[in-house]
Amino acid sequence: MEKEINDIEILIQVMSKFMGKRLIKQVLCVILLIFGVEETKIVSRLNVSSNTIKKYANLLNKNKLGELFEDRLYRPKSDLEDFRDEIMNELDKNPAHTLREASVIIETLTGIKRSIPQVRNFLKKNGYRPLKTGILPAKVNPTEQRKFLKNILRPLISLAKKGKVQSCLMFAIYVTIQSKVME
Repeated sequence: MEKEINDIEILIQVMSKFMGKRLIKQVLCVILLIFGVEETKIVSRLNVSSNTIKKYANLLNKNKLGELFEDRLYRPKSDLEDFRDEIMNELDKNPAHTLREASVIIETLTGIKRSIPQVRNFLKKNGYRPLKTGILPAKVNPTEQRKFLKNILRPLISLAKKGKVQSCLMFAIYVTIQSKVME
């Protein structure tokens, strides 16, 4: 009895690498029924109900094991799936900046109105991901930044690449240059 239980546990571990737990239990139930193992032992060992065992035994007797392995799980399909390629092509050509904008594009293409969370789920399922936006500090002056980049930072970087200035001192050099300019 103990050896039989250990063999079943080893078999479950091996099979779990290739199949899901539900399928493993179904296959093991059928195998144990074929070998004539008592129903009570199968119920206790595999943690399935006796009605399940009776159903499997009935299918086995009628030679309808194919029905046992059919996938009968309910998986709802979105109406948008029929228009998936059309929607993705349009969003690739003209990317939406917001989910609301994507919702409007989808509605104009398909005539199907979806809420923001539904649009988010549809886009996420089809490989789109939200982009994180950068934050600009309140007192940023883009023209001053461009001047600094062009006139100070790029020349310092080129000097550092040539080995004339150490890159860790760039900020100190910039502060020195700025203090001389202010004088």
